[in-house]
Amino acid sequence: MAKITGIDVSEWQESIDWAAVKSQIDFAILREGYRKATDKYFFRNVEGCKNNQVPIHGVYHFLYALNNQDVIAEAESCLANIEKAGLPKTIYVWADFEYDTVSNAAKKGVNLGPNECNLFTQTFCDFFKKRGYNTGIYTNGDYYKNWYRQDVLSKYPLWLGASQIILVSINSTREAGGLQESKATWT
Repeated sequence: MAKITGIDVSEWQESIDWAAVKSQIDFAILREGYRKATDKYFFRNVEGCKNNQVPIHGVYHFLYALNNQDVIAEAESCLANIEKAGLPKTIYVWADFEYDTVSNAAKKGVNLGPNECNLFTQTFCDFFKKRGYNTGIYTNGDYYKNWYRQDVLSKYPLWLGASQIILVSINSTREAGGLQESKATWT
């Protein structure tokens, strides 16, 4: 089975030399945003990928919702950015619910637990699925083991971010184009 290699990027990597990175990867997954805010490098990264023929396999959105209505608002914002960027429905749209989601809510007096994790993720994923997009869950190993229910996990592809396992993949790190980033190998 052939392996393909990709990277996930966000504003934390700042400006990426996509021409240099291109020779070392087969695809990219870009952070679209969080809350109803756009990752400040999202559109720049989309253009960098397009200009250098780096396939964009998907985008991820970091959920900061306090309730299910917030999830819909975040999904609508994410969809607007995907459409503005001209990305096709063949990409994956990943829902990212992790520690920051819960700690941000707690600062606002809202306690989120596994029930909200499953509900919010399912609402986000179903929003995109109903609109013809591929969708999946991006989370960490702790939430995978202790927060997500099997019935939710079985509905969508899984990307475990802490170890950069995507579906069936292996992690490695190397520097490419000034970018020190984990890459995922899809098999």
